[in-house]
Amino acid sequence: MSSFSLGDPAQKSLPAWAATRAAFRVTAAHFNTFLTLAWKWIVFVLVPSAVLLQWLSESELPGNLDWLHGPVLLLQLIVGASVAVAWHRFLLRADRATNLRFDRNVWRYLAIDFVIVVLIVLLTLMFSIAVTIVVVTPSSALAALASATTCTLILLLLFRISLLLPAVAVSSAADISSIWAGTKGHVLAIAIGSLLTFGLVFLSVVASLSLEVLALPRSVQWFLVVTFDVLSFVLAVVWWTYLSLAYRALFEPEVELPD
Repeated sequence: MSSFSLGDPAQKSLPAWAATRAAFRVTAAHFNTFLTLAWKWIVFVLVPSAVLLQWLSESELPGNLDWLHGPVLLLQLIVGASVAVAWHRFLLRADRATNLRFDRNVWRYLAIDFVIVVLIVLLTLMFSIAVTIVVVTPSSALAALASATTCTLILLLLFRISLLLPAVAVSSAADISSIWAGTKGHVLAIAIGSLLTFGLVFLSVVASLSLEVLALPRSVQWFLVVTFDVLSFVLAVVWWTYLSLAYRALFEPEVELPD
């Protein structure tokens, strides 16, 4: 067993930079295992659905077929939650089960994922409002400051409750109140680690979506979209790893990572 120690387990510390570096190292060291756990879901669900979404975005479909986007995105979220749960369980419980699971843990994980997505949308809207206020009415600095402050508070809330995800994956009794209490004093470290992992996922997704407004040859656009989609998924795995390491450091420091 390899612990990738982040400090003294008795103190339940979370060194920001050490945890972030460890997330990349652990993901790289165990990426073959991740592919073993998730290859069926990736090949038969995530990749086909991503191709379908890209085709839907480029096709001039009748209005009555626009509803297809919703179910495909929902399918991606559900399968992504199942993959994430399997990865958390491997890192925290050495569980190498490769069967497709849609148990209570996955549905709870999906529900928290949904809350996080809502917070991200709200955060994006608030940031857009702040930018618009500054551009349109530069004198309204107070309103822009209020929007920026709200964005920061939502972001910190998002980062703290995200540690519920690995807890739910391993059937922990932890709830939002215990996560909130356990992360007290570690908010800055969690924010730094999350920005350097989840932040990269967000930027990669934004880059992929931004390609739609560029006048690129179709083959080039498809290549770049696929590249950014793959990059987003790999970076998502790094973020899941970071969440597992942060949860372990603060709540289960005695747990060792698998070799």
